[in-house]
Amino acid sequence: MKFHERFFQLLIFFLPSQLGLHFWPAWSFVRGLRVDYLAPTVYFTDFLLLATILCWFFESKPAFRFSPKQLFSSVIILSFFLLNLIFAVTPLLTFIKLIRLAALLLFYFYLICNPQSLKLIHKPLSLAVIYIFMLSVFQLYFQKTIGGAFYWLGERTFSVSTPAIAQFTFLGREYLRPYATFSHPNTLAGFMLVSAFLLFSAPLSLLAFLLVFISFSQNAWLATAIVLMAKVMKKIPSSLFIFTIFILSFVVPYIPELLDPQRHTLSLEAFRLFSEAPIFGLGLGNYIPAAVIFQNSYLLQPVHNIYLLILVETGIFGLLLTYYFLNKTKLTLPLIAILLTGLFDHYWLTQIQTQLLLVLVLTFAKLNKSWIKS
Repeated sequence: MKFHERFFQLLIFFLPSQLGLHFWPAWSFVRGLRVDYLAPTVYFTDFLLLATILCWFFESKPAFRFSPKQLFSSVIILSFFLLNLIFAVTPLLTFIKLIRLAALLLFYFYLICNPQSLKLIHKPLSLAVIYIFMLSVFQLYFQKTIGGAFYWLGERTFSVSTPAIAQFTFLGREYLRPYATFSHPNTLAGFMLVSAFLLFSAPLSLLAFLLVFISFSQNAWLATAIVLMAKVMKKIPSSLFIFTIFILSFVVPYIPELLDPQRHTLSLEAFRLFSEAPIFGLGLGNYIPAAVIFQNSYLLQPVHNIYLLILVETGIFGLLLTYYFLNKTKLTLPLIAILLTGLFDHYWLTQIQTQLLLVLVLTFAKLNKSWIKS
């Protein structure tokens, strides 16, 4: 096995981790509060990704050839992001987010060029599901984080009594929802749901589905039901499904009973922010600063809808580019799960673990692979 494949397996094993070094420049503070979404962060998985790419480059010495069509498309896309940067509310913040986007695109490019590496993810992803499941069960049982070695995987410190912590009610008593090494139980649920369909191994998928259940993420529960129905039906026209999802992303915010008050408020806020810069957007990563400046928002988090988030930060051009790319991609079960959960949350675009998993799923879909065979 080559070195780049070994580092790639390590990257997959540590995919659920969020250990990182945060930096706190002036723009990462809003009303005197530090906002994680705005803080430039160097993650442990960044080093594993960099090692994977560098080893591949030196071991394989790939020759890059681009067609005139690819070059023209690249110039158009680069020009768009340059304009997005120039007109951003906080240009330096957008620049940092563009670096993150470039790293994710490089990961995608590596996977497309090394489809054989995708066969290597079953074992490390299985082990990752196992240790995340165990940690989640411990947190649920003890009603607090475990600490120790799990700190080095990015587990944060909290308990059921921590203010604003996610809880569920059972028999009139409040219980802590498991976070594992994620920033929120919903993110944990989304990651595990997609992992269950990627692995497609009965015992491990069962563990992942069980973790989705005990996370008490209603969004993930709904997505699970719909994706399983899609598997039974087998044939779903990709273009029709993606078109429906995009239409729903604009309809759901106007149906309050489908959203909690905070999500509903953020969705309506997103439409107002879109009107400030409809063509090129307010700048990648600039949702929160823009919401504070233009809407005097007190909710210091992005809109819980990846389609509206793309629309606000990159404008009509960015949303159409996303729609075009998805229409050129095979509709697989993991991708369906992402598109559905993305209607009610933002973590696929804002959290490092789910960003990397999203790239992995898009690569499988682009290569017409629905799941991994062990």
